[in-house]
Amino acid sequence: MAYTKTNWVNGGQPAISANNLNNIENGIASCDSRATTLENTLGALNSYSTTETAIGTWIDGRVIYRKVIPWSPSGTIGASSATNNYTIDHGITNFNMQIGTPRIAVTKGTGTSYIIPYMNGSSTPTTFTGVVMVSTSSITLRIINDTWSGFTFYFILEYVKTS
Repeated sequence: MAYTKTNWVNGGQPAISANNLNNIENGIASCDSRATTLENTLGALNSYSTTETAIGTWIDGRVIYRKVIPWSPSGTIGASSATNNYTIDHGITNFNMQIGTPRIAVTKGTGTSYIIPYMNGSSTPTTFTGVVMVSTSSITLRIINDTWSGFTFYFILEYVKTS
């Protein structure tokens, strides 16, 4: 509801009354409520959590969610001369559709980080690591001619649900 401003004049109309003061109070309360809603919305947009977080609305009115799925494989994954697929359960109920490209950060305790998809090679990439599919229950990570050891993968999914 839009606030209707009162033009106050010293010694003139309108008189100070409960009705006019309540109009001011209602306008302040409305602004405070909208500011709180905006603050919560902006907070969610900048929130990265392993808990499902609502961050917006898709074009058909469904809620867009974000969830970070950490994955710390034991030992070395991949192989220097092979293609390997790894399936990581995302634990999202009623998953329907990934919105945009899944973002993945890979880090090692030493502070070394990579952004996935990752390709290595001088002019022609000889290695590849990236997400090739997000299904209703899992993420498929493909590693071609590369190995990873001691890293944690953080899959950042933004998605809508069936219901």
